[in-house]
Amino acid sequence: MRGDIVAVDIGGSHISSLLVNEGANGYERCSPLFTNKVDGGASRERILSEWREHLNNTIARSANFSGRIAVAMPGPFDYERGVGLFSSGGKFSRLQGTSLREAFVGAAAGAMRDGRSKDRTVNFANDAACFGLGASKKIDPDRQQSAIAITLGTGVGSAFIRHGSLVTSGPGIPPGGEVYAQPFHDASADDYFSTRWFVRSAEEEYGLVVAGVKELLETADPKALAAIFSTFNHNLHQLLQPLFTAFQPDNLLIGGNIARAWPYFAPELEAWLAPRSIRLHQALDGESSACLGAAMACFPLPDKTGQR
Repeated sequence: MRGDIVAVDIGGSHISSLLVNEGANGYERCSPLFTNKVDGGASRERILSEWREHLNNTIARSANFSGRIAVAMPGPFDYERGVGLFSSGGKFSRLQGTSLREAFVGAAAGAMRDGRSKDRTVNFANDAACFGLGASKKIDPDRQQSAIAITLGTGVGSAFIRHGSLVTSGPGIPPGGEVYAQPFHDASADDYFSTRWFVRSAEEEYGLVVAGVKELLETADPKALAAIFSTFNHNLHQLLQPLFTAFQPDNLLIGGNIARAWPYFAPELEAWLAPRSIRLHQALDGESSACLGAAMACFPLPDKTGQR
């Protein structure tokens, strides 16, 4: 037992964290989830300051901090070096080229002036992969099954998990286990399984101008909603079928903001999955799952736990 890991999930408008420790069945959370809003478009100094303050507060809640910080981070990002590769004009663009590892190690050092630990290690992993690991552990704590995890929001994220470990290559699996760049129809999967597809479809097909799926659900008439989600489901079947054939998952987990529209697409999807013996799961606790998965991805446990 090496003490608590501070496990972090970073998004474009938030930072969340919790404490994780090794239990009888692998990593387990040992604190509530702490969340603060952060403006991803703010200045470099402000973003880093708010992240450091959040980390300091979480570290202070641990009586046995190990010095390890695991971070679920959206791309584009150099996970090995801990450096942001964010594009100009997007969220975190002012962190382009910044070493977040150095910033977070500094935050840990500042919070550990009492000398509890001299070992400070900060590791990073893809946020969608972390979500998949954490969410799959919750439905398969003994890590005996396989799963494909899909996050549907501003873009589409994915993870392939077998026996509690990420699978990032193999026949039929996209590079890195990431489906977002897969060619789909006339564009990429990211263009069809994201908020912007719903926004575009609502306007092109029904003349509805909406900001996102939540507004679409509130303003569209039932017939339009049924048609839009039927098309979405049809597209989703086309995306998933070759992945199912290649990976043979026991479970399909769906998270992200679009998963909150569950009643509009899940029944049809579940009926399609039933003959394939694949169980469907809604995973709305994305931040806590990503935090737990970050610890699993960044600091893998020995083989006896089934997490490596």
